[in-house]
Amino acid sequence: MNKVGIIGGSFDPIHFGHLRIAQIALEEQNLKEILFIPSGNPPHKNTKDLSPALDRLNMVKLAVKDNSYFKVCDYEIYEAGITYTILTIKELQKQYPKETVFSFILGADAFLDMDEWKDLEEFLSMVELIILSRSYYKTSKVEEKIKSYQENYSCNIKTIYAKTLNISATSIRKLVKSGKSVRYLLPNDVDDYISKLGLYK
Repeated sequence: MNKVGIIGGSFDPIHFGHLRIAQIALEEQNLKEILFIPSGNPPHKNTKDLSPALDRLNMVKLAVKDNSYFKVCDYEIYEAGITYTILTIKELQKQYPKETVFSFILGADAFLDMDEWKDLEEFLSMVELIILSRSYYKTSKVEEKIKSYQENYSCNIKTIYAKTLNISATSIRKLVKSGKSVRYLLPNDVDDYISKLGLYK
């Protein structure tokens, strides 16, 4: 079975936490590859607060360049207007063989906020969800929501309990703004890119 993992996000900036989640999902679910999809104009975020789309895309490319299983999809970056995940999946379905299974990877917190997603029922019928949760983090709430989705929608949901890296893009931006080092939080090439362009100052 051709299973392709998908991780979406603003990646502002991408960091080792994102990369570690991708690696865990790749190994645990025997995925063929992981697609990183930087968001273009997400409906639930103010794009004025985001770094330029091309800079976020370039940082993702730098972060994954040494892993042959990690790929970058720039569809949302160049798509005009609001970018919805379901439309991105429909575009990918045109590009990949018909038998491809798309495995959409989410952290527990993002999964708990899925109810407002556009055309949620249709989206859940098009992908399998992989929920990556820390073993101690909101376990009961996650399991309760999974049960609810399985009762109300046609969906396939898998859960991976693993200790991930406690790194946030917000904290990285704050460190950079305050003039402190972000070394060991993200790939060196991404750190260099941020410094060269003066991002987050």
